[in-house]
Amino acid sequence: RQQSDRMSDSKQNITLKIVGKDYSMAIDPSKEEIYRLAERMVNAYASKFEQAGIEGSSRQDFLALSALQLTAQGSTRLETRKSPVVHFLAKAA
Repeated sequence: RQQSDRMSDSKQNITLKIVGKDYSMAIDPSKEEIYRLAERMVNAYASKFEQAGIEGSSRQDFLALSALQLTAQGSTRLETRKSPVVHFLAKAA
């Protein structure tokens, strides 16, 4: 029980807004910046796909395309700041 109490103490509640919908989660506080960056990346790509005006596409389609694009570009390297996606967002900001 003490271990589970310590685990819950080490979590931070955050809310991320992805394509207009709020998602609440408990995360390791040291990872908040990564989650916030991921939130911006997903929204940026979803917006890009939406603006492309792909006929018959829904927000779910835009999210799927965003996930595919981010994964293909190696978004798992966010912590090292070497991801080309990080540079894309830095220029877009």
